Amino acid sequence: MVSVPKVSSAEPIKKYLEEGTLPVDKREARRLVYKAARYTLVDEVLYKRGSSMPLLRNVEKEEALKVLHEIHEGECGNHKSGPSKTRKAMRQGYQISHGYMMLCPVQNRVKWSQEVWGRINLPRHSLVFWIAVQNRLRTREKLQKYKIIDESHCLFYRRHTETEEHLFFDCSLAWLCLQQVKNWLRWGAESRHLGSLLRWIERTKISKFKKQCYSAALAALVYQVWHARNELLWHSKVMTADMIVRKIKEDVKHRVSCVRPKCVNTIEIEWFLAL
Repeated sequence: MVSVPKVSSAEPIKKYLEEGTLPVDKREARRLVYKAARYTLVDEVLYKRGSSMPLLRNVEKEEALKVLHEIHEGECGNHKSGPSKTRKAMRQGYQISHGYMMLCPVQNRVKWSQEVWGRINLPRHSLVFWIAVQNRLRTREKLQKYKIIDESHCLFYRRHTETEEHLFFDCSLAWLCLQQVKNWLRWGAESRHLGSLLRWIERTKISKFKKQCYSAALAALVYQVWHARNELLWHSKVMTADMIVRKIKEDVKHRVSCVRPKCVNTIEIEWFLAL
């Protein structure tokens, strides 16, 4: 007598996710594809996407018996309801969160995310702002380092090397734009560097709406300075500080008018309308 090993019901799903293997019968194949959409593989282990939990591990009969045995023995030696047993099983180390953390590892948290990705910021402003904060803009100093270009001077002020620290805001043009934006917003921050201005917005004790407006204006300023630099580089178009600041005011005013929070008080609305 020959014993045939029993095939797990989850094995066809696992094979389909790994190799794309489908049954010959079209109806069974369609059913398998529909069912497999609710499953995923993590390190060759099959998980089901639960409605109330991130991932539910597929457990075979032997492993399930082991889990039930440990639940009913020792510290868990009672016979309560199903949900109670599930909670006890999780407390004993069978946690769905472990699988979730494998898919979403812990990242380094940053303090400037609220300012960079603020609701009032224009998306294109936030994107360039985010790249600039991480010091990843392709400045001429970096391009020369990679031997893509021969000169690394600033296009606005040729005596200095074009670095992100110089563009935001040691460059005379960028500094003049920053001063005009500060005067427009009646912004009392004395710093002239991007990182310091972000920390000032984060730590200062003003209303949330004003913080959002300052962040939106700073994001627009970074974007417009970088845009003016590219216009000069690629199209030989010179933009003055007044032109850049005028564009910043238009973008910020239009954006705030469209997505202004409803909970803003009358004093802050009057402050914004007076800008």
